[in-house]
Amino acid sequence: PFFCPDPDAQGRFLILARLDLSLNNSKAAADLTGPLLVRLESPAYAQELRVKVGVDQALYLPPGEYRLSTRIGLTSWTAEQSLTAGETARLALEVQALPVALDLVAGDRDRPLGAAVAWTIRDARQTRDRLPQDTVGENGDNDDPVQHLSFRGPAAEVMLAPGTYDVVVAFEGFEAYQRLFVDADGAVQEPLRQQVRFNDGAVRLAFSNNGDSLPDDLDLQWRIELGGAAIVTSQTLDGDIVQLPAGGYHLSATANAVQIERDFLVLAGQVTDLRPDFSLGQVTLRLIGASGDLIHQGAIDWSILPLGGQPDPVGFAGAARTGPALQTLLLPEGRYRVTARTGETAIQRLIAVTSGNKAAFGLVLPGESRDGRLAHVALTE
Repeated sequence: PFFCPDPDAQGRFLILARLDLSLNNSKAAADLTGPLLVRLESPAYAQELRVKVGVDQALYLPPGEYRLSTRIGLTSWTAEQSLTAGETARLALEVQALPVALDLVAGDRDRPLGAAVAWTIRDARQTRDRLPQDTVGENGDNDDPVQHLSFRGPAAEVMLAPGTYDVVVAFEGFEAYQRLFVDADGAVQEPLRQQVRFNDGAVRLAFSNNGDSLPDDLDLQWRIELGGAAIVTSQTLDGDIVQLPAGGYHLSATANAVQIERDFLVLAGQVTDLRPDFSLGQVTLRLIGASGDLIHQGAIDWSILPLGGQPDPVGFAGAARTGPALQTLLLPEGRYRVTARTGETAIQRLIAVTSGNKAAFGLVLPGESRDGRLAHVALTE
């Protein structure tokens, strides 16, 4: 068996070397470790084969320097072996891997996660910034040093080397992390059962005004409080989903000095939809000419100021903007002085705003006066 035909020279034979290869897992009984795929590589030869724990395999190979490697979970093991023609070498590839049965639950009532939930396991020493392609599936791997094991459903069995891992669950709209420590004294006779509990949930904020979406330029500020202290604010969050530990919270939101207060509950593993609805009045302003058509003379300087001495609107200081002759604003209930300025001409008007109502007002541009001073329309509603 040490001889084989030389493929490069007819009638000649190559003298092979024999390698008795075995596998030993010092952390688990032999029946808990399935056959592992072992790769043998030398500069001139490569082979892959399945090797069982505790079972010797006799291999006849071309002589040379070999590197043997196998992977269990997220960990690779390697060994070096030199083979000499006509001689026998023996190598036991040593690995350390524990069978772990994971059950993923949410909250303090041990509610199993849904059957469709996707989650991953990664080495806790790696950073949390991951790309989707950096994933090791349940039945495959890649050569990238940043790797995950990916699963679906509330439970799984996996072989892991002793160490610390992050279990990452992709809930709807957010990810939750939980740290997992894996180790045991000696060789285990059955899988280690570990319950991984997730206590995070999230709230999705969807603000509106009388059921309509809010304009982007609205002065909206909000804060989420726990025990009277702000833990998340509109200045610190990018997006509409806030991830929070399960529990009760308070939302305080202000739009143009109109305030909304809401208490809400966050459940572990779930997204709570919170839809605070303001009741601001919607006002449409038009700067028009004598014909009734919109003015097209470039940007218009608008200002909307509450009338002095009025108790309402509640703390609203007014608004100023530069833009087209058609403007839509959300305002607290009250009376306002509206000014539209184009060039050297300013037009003013008083308007009244009612909470929850929509109203439209026109400002007529009469043109310049004879002495060149600013022309003013009578202050009427």
